[in-house]
Parts: sequence; structure tokens; C-alpha cells
Amino acid sequence: MQRPAEPTVRLAINVVQSAWRRRESCSSPWLLDLVDGHASPEAVAEQQDAVERAVLLLMETLTPTQRAAYLLREGFGHPYVRISELLGLSVANTRQQVSRAQQRLAADRRRQPVDSVAHRRLVQAFFGAARSGDVERLGRVLATDAGRLPAGR
Repeated sequence: MQRPAEPTVRLAINVVQSAWRRRESCSSPWLLDLVDGHASPEAVAEQQDAVERAVLLLMETLTPTQRAAYLLREGFGHPYVRISELLGLSVANTRQQVSRAQQRLAADRRRQPVDSVAHRRLVQAFFGAARSGDVERLGRVLATDAGRLPAGR
């Protein structure tokens, strides 16, 4: 049985994966236009809101390291080796972080308060990565949040 949070996270990941697959052939600057070029403004706003809620859910539920590993793996399809290099973890530990993230999301364990500035920064980095296909900034934001990079880098 799916918990109510899972469809929101899955929607956000589907949006990113769809944008990622189409990024080379689309010149549109809007993430959700990549998913459906004929979507109404209301539908686009609803989808953007769903992505923002999904990011909030990830921030409430997962540790920064789990969030980084999960988003890069599930959202952008990065190989574990690349994620482990970014986060300074072993490949086995990176796999474990993704597994723990999946377990926590399935259990719907929201515990952590979320700073609105950090949420906005992560949402903007997420949309930027999905739009352009360049995940470097998102990776830096996630790694910084996980304490793996200094904030100014």
C-alpha cells in the first residue's frame, strides 16, 4: 500500500526523469513544459507545486546525505560511483544511504523542521538541473547540505 507522500515524490521524480530524457531536443526554459507542451498554466502551476511539496517532503524525512544520494540516484539516474565521489562515501555506503532513504519514505517518517531558505535553494537547484540537464549545481547544493562541501564552494 502506498502512503500519501509516495505519489508526490514519484511525480517529482517522473518530471525530472522525463525532462532529463528530453533535455537535448528541447529549447524551452520551463521544466514542466518539457513534460507537456500543451499543459494549461494551471496544470503547470500544480505540477510545480507538487515538485516543491516533494522536495519539502524529502527535506522533512531524510537526512541530508540520504536526500543527496536518493535524489541523484532516483531523480537523475546517477551511478553510485559518481554519487559516492561527490559525497565522499564508499559505493557501499552510498547504496545504503539510498536504501535507507527508500525505507524512510515508505514509512512516511517526517520529523525534521525545514528551513525555508534551504528549501527554496534546493527547489531552485532541482528545477535548474531538470531544465538544463546540468546536475553540477544541484550536486553542490546537496553535498553542501550534507556537510560534504564548504558552503562557499
